[in-house]
Amino acid sequence: MLHGEGGGLGDLAGETCESQGFGGGTLGCNADCGGFDVSQCDPCGNDQIDDDETCDGAALANETCESQGFGGGALACNATCDAFDTSQCDVLDPGETCDGAALGTATCESLGFDGGVLTCAADSCGAFDTSGCIGRGNDKLDGDEPCDGTELGGETCETQGFFGGTLACSEQCDDFDLSQCTDYGNNQIDAGETCDGSDLGGATCESQGFAGGVLTCATGCGAFDTSACTKLSRRARCPFEATAPRRRRLVDVSTRRRPRTWPGRGRTAPG
Repeated sequence: MLHGEGGGLGDLAGETCESQGFGGGTLGCNADCGGFDVSQCDPCGNDQIDDDETCDGAALANETCESQGFGGGALACNATCDAFDTSQCDVLDPGETCDGAALGTATCESLGFDGGVLTCAADSCGAFDTSGCIGRGNDKLDGDEPCDGTELGGETCETQGFFGGTLACSEQCDDFDLSQCTDYGNNQIDAGETCDGSDLGGATCESQGFAGGVLTCATGCGAFDTSACTKLSRRARCPFEATAPRRRRLVDVSTRRRPRTWPGRGRTAPG
């Protein structure tokens, strides 16, 4: 019977080793009834690594199947807390990204998702199946995501205020990637453009140094296309050649022969 004691020899007031913080065993009462006798209690099973325990229940000392040399899986502790249970660990063969439950150290989070369950592709050990992952990169709109991978929620470069291009989603799935959107082809010169379609900013073949022709805008709107312009003639390019006096050929008179007189004619033959 209990009379202010911690517990009588046969009465433990419903207490057990487990209720005293141990994993199991047999709880007793001290001889003077002043407290419990826990000498027969076993700390193994209380999810705390005590004394010389290697692990205890869910307490695995931060060890995993991977740190134990396996490809993945679920590491556990054995019933006596003196060794790890690797029966649920899997081995990755050379060249495999994953294999069944063996995922290496990969998780949905490590692949850039917000959470979920990562698996190995059913038809290949060379890729992960991220369909069970939640959030970024699963090509599905989750939470307040405006886009996710190829899922753009019906948005395009045009709906974002551009004339064309390819809309994408940012890696964080928190905004659209507009880097491939352009205003090329809207017949209006925008920032960074030299021309755009029919808008040449007043430029003509003549203003570009040609005689005439049709000036157009090159693909990309960064330069003019002068392939249909007419080139200037050589005389037009070098007008001074038409007005410059012809140079006379200088003759050294000291080397010229004296004229000969033709008999009876009174004329001189050319020297």
